Amino acid sequence: MSGVDLIIANCSDSDKARTNLVYLHPDTLRLFNTDKVTLSFGEWVAVYRAGGDVTLQPTEVGTNSLCRAALHLTESNIMDRTKLRVSAYKPKHPALCQLNVEVNIFGKTQITVDSTQVEEHFFERFPDETFSPGQGFVSKMGNVWLRLTVQTLKIPDPAAPSGARLVRAGEINKNTELILTPSVSNKRLIWKEAKRKNIRGIGPNFDGESFGVGGLNSQFSQIFRRAFASRLLPADQVKKLGIKHVKGMLLYGPPGTGKTLIARTIGGMLTERQPKVVNGPEILNKYVGASEEAIRALFEEARADQDENGDDSDLHIIIFDEIDSICKARGSVGGGTGVHDTVVNQLLSMIDGVDSLNNILVIGMTNRKDLIDPALLRSGRLEVHLEIGLPDEQGREQIFRIHTKKMKDNGILSSDISLKELAMRTKNYSGAEIEALVNNAASYSYYSKLDASDIKNLSKNLRDLKVSMEHFEMALDEIKPEFGVAEEALGGRLERGFHSYGQEFEDLVRTGSDLLAQVKNPANRTRRISLLLEGPIGCGKTALACQLALKADFPFVKLLSAEDMVAYADHTKALKINQTFEDAYKSEKSIVILDDIERLLGYTPVGSRFSTRVMEVLQVLCRKDPPLGRSIVIIATSTSEVISDLYLRDVFDVVREVPLVREPGQIKSVMKSLDCDVDATNLELISTSFTKEVGIKNLLMIIENAQDANGTITHSSFVQAMQLFGYVPA
Repeated sequence: MSGVDLIIANCSDSDKARTNLVYLHPDTLRLFNTDKVTLSFGEWVAVYRAGGDVTLQPTEVGTNSLCRAALHLTESNIMDRTKLRVSAYKPKHPALCQLNVEVNIFGKTQITVDSTQVEEHFFERFPDETFSPGQGFVSKMGNVWLRLTVQTLKIPDPAAPSGARLVRAGEINKNTELILTPSVSNKRLIWKEAKRKNIRGIGPNFDGESFGVGGLNSQFSQIFRRAFASRLLPADQVKKLGIKHVKGMLLYGPPGTGKTLIARTIGGMLTERQPKVVNGPEILNKYVGASEEAIRALFEEARADQDENGDDSDLHIIIFDEIDSICKARGSVGGGTGVHDTVVNQLLSMIDGVDSLNNILVIGMTNRKDLIDPALLRSGRLEVHLEIGLPDEQGREQIFRIHTKKMKDNGILSSDISLKELAMRTKNYSGAEIEALVNNAASYSYYSKLDASDIKNLSKNLRDLKVSMEHFEMALDEIKPEFGVAEEALGGRLERGFHSYGQEFEDLVRTGSDLLAQVKNPANRTRRISLLLEGPIGCGKTALACQLALKADFPFVKLLSAEDMVAYADHTKALKINQTFEDAYKSEKSIVILDDIERLLGYTPVGSRFSTRVMEVLQVLCRKDPPLGRSIVIIATSTSEVISDLYLRDVFDVVREVPLVREPGQIKSVMKSLDCDVDATNLELISTSFTKEVGIKNLLMIIENAQDANGTITHSSFVQAMQLFGYVPA
């Protein structure tokens, strides 16, 4: 039924006038086939639930004064028999996410009204009810008659800047946020605003993108369950359960993954009170006792609030950035002051001491969890430990959407850009590195518009500014992930190219590729495998390791070479190697190349001396399984003699020897692969004149030396090159 015009009438008795219903004759009500109707008078619209009243005429609609006020009707409209358009209400939107209601009272005496009681009464009295702006209704709460007036209604809308938009009608449900505003015109109303935890927007289905946080939805859900869900419960329910609120959490992980962003976002969602953010080193002070006093001062406001308001006190959030700088394991810091130890003691007593507070949440952040005092990490203190790792592909796409949103909204982002493709190509990029990538792409877009001769009129050139995929391609070449593939270091070992020289070598390459594929395949349970490539100097061990790593397409590849640790002490070398493996464990799949183990160990043949500290680290890490959900491949290179002398062969799962170039056909194969300028006669003479075994690296050096200025090689020039490198007597 599209709607009928009915005459405005009063409710038939005072009891009906005190309800929030409009009334129709039962025969008229049956025509609508619903108990919710829309009343329209000019531009004014209101939605009400309808009841039956046999005392009314079929052409009438019974209303109370509040209903008529919502439609801007007067008593004269009743006398004039004014008509309203009445139609069946059909929901058009999802349930309301927010409902703002003004609260007033009837009566001539002062009455204290508790906001918490009003909210509980509202949801109990009007479950799944439909409302519209301006709608007024009455409700009896105990001995108090409430006069409630709907102000605004909002539904979720991801396209809106605030994530919600206003509507003219809508239904509430248990998830609707009710905002109660006391009437300022009624001096008899004494409004009691309850202090309560104000947890907004965080929950099991947290949408981080709406808060500008990408790739961390699962982490936020875990934080909600473990740290915040209990704070939603009434204080008496918490006592019945016999539980305590979580007072602290530790966020750890690589730099740039969003630890600080999470902490600040949590602070904004949990309470309107600004969190206290402290950089660890700021606490330390040269005066005796000043560092401990600074810790106590951080908690002083929370203590005063709890003393005054008890369980109704606000939540106080204290964020420690770089917490490892002040909370190192006690006894591990040298010097006679012991400042670090006393700071740890003071912090422990504030969080979980005899006089501890229940209205605090301490959030620590670090990328060195191993340095923190273990006592601080146990239950009752920083008990929730959450690793904020590198985002996955879906998370990276979300981060790209966040950082390109303004470009897209303003029409600057070119249509040829695929954020999904960018997310796929940015393996092991942190959130901060993705942001830098977007900024860099933008810089290329406006840099191309610069005209050095007319800089003052730059704004004119920016009218057609577009950030295109070409700009992102250039940014990808420039911004490399810290925990990504060390392409420059690997490529440097392959500057002469990678050349196959026989079946034995190809079999070795296939073996290495199969081992990498075994770890890469998610169906296999192998999470760690180690391969040792042994052979004399110049046989191409390092080049083969780098080629295998690059072709494997692992998101993290790191080359550890003694060249990068010249003049390092043994202790520093051990720390460097250990840190490389720790970084590798942060990636889902990783490869670590240990180039020339003997040089990493500082091995000297005289007396077989080497670094026992570095040896212990290598032995442990090469046999250590990575954390669950992570996989690692270790590829090491060394000479056969050293491996035998140091008894390192058993440390590795697979040991293979890199073959030398032995046969004339292998030399021909290499020279053809290099596309050398040599005729068939000289090539035959060259291949047959080489009677010694030679490593592929040394062979490539001989070939380079044999070329003249035009790149041509003759038999005589090749022989001279062999003499120079000692393979043929001079």
